[in-house]
Amino acid sequence: MSMKYKPMLAKIGTQKLLDDKELIFEPKLDGYRALCQYTGKSYRLYSRRGIDITDQFPELNVGDRIHAKNCILDGEIIAYNKKGFPDFRLIEGRNELSNQNQINEKVKKHPATYAVFDILAKDGKSLMKKPFIERRNILGKTISPSKRVELLRSTHDGKKLFAYAKKHKLEGVMAKDPQGMYSPGKRTKAWQKVKLMKSVECVIIGYTQEKKLISSLALGLYDKSKKLIYVGRVGTGFSETKIKELYPLLDKNRATKSATANEPKIKGLIFVKPKLVGEFRYLEMTPTGSLRHASYLHYRDDKKPKECTFDQIT
Repeated sequence: MSMKYKPMLAKIGTQKLLDDKELIFEPKLDGYRALCQYTGKSYRLYSRRGIDITDQFPELNVGDRIHAKNCILDGEIIAYNKKGFPDFRLIEGRNELSNQNQINEKVKKHPATYAVFDILAKDGKSLMKKPFIERRNILGKTISPSKRVELLRSTHDGKKLFAYAKKHKLEGVMAKDPQGMYSPGKRTKAWQKVKLMKSVECVIIGYTQEKKLISSLALGLYDKSKKLIYVGRVGTGFSETKIKELYPLLDKNRATKSATANEPKIKGLIFVKPKLVGEFRYLEMTPTGSLRHASYLHYRDDKKPKECTFDQIT
């Protein structure tokens, strides 16, 4: 099997959306986005990049929870921490594992859950042009929730959900138009994310080694003309575990020149090919176009560099 669909994306929204009682609000989950293709006999999970990641999450058993001849589902693979909240760190790098013993160890230590929130097709018929509210109703009749497969809860009370997210330090909420269609691979106002913390996914275009293997990273974003623009550097957030994961990738992708249109003036900067994506927390974008008070969060192997655009900035 192969996945011909691409996940729908979301625009950045403001907290004003929380006042709209017509919208449907869902918690914004921090995990791996995944489409599920079910044939009636078997199922496969595909990442945002269209990579088959089924074998990396054997505990999910999605097919056992589906009532349909066939279907395409959309959801997020997450892992709950001891407090019962999604924590990306618990499954970080899991989708790249190939060693079965390592996978089994991760399953035992931090089992994943597939949180389903949309359905694209069922019984051979596309549902993407149907309103979101109708797709949700169909989804509710298609999935039998379990400990490993859940139907993501929703509400019309955006303020209450946002307050809950803030209290428990979640990422934020998703605001969805009940009449919105599913637009594969596109960002539309039918889905908007209201974030609690500002985070941005950037292309890593270089690194320095003043004090350790990774002392800082140089970052880039694509503008509307599809040029990669240098937007600053980050020098915090590098634990030993994160350095151990990221450094081999940086070293493997060394380059002789900057991939950005505006070359960064950083002493000792080692350039890398624009193939690696990281997620970064930041305070604001300065008038000169640099991320202020940025810190490294995660390496995102599930995101494409071309997705790292200025549209993410709020």
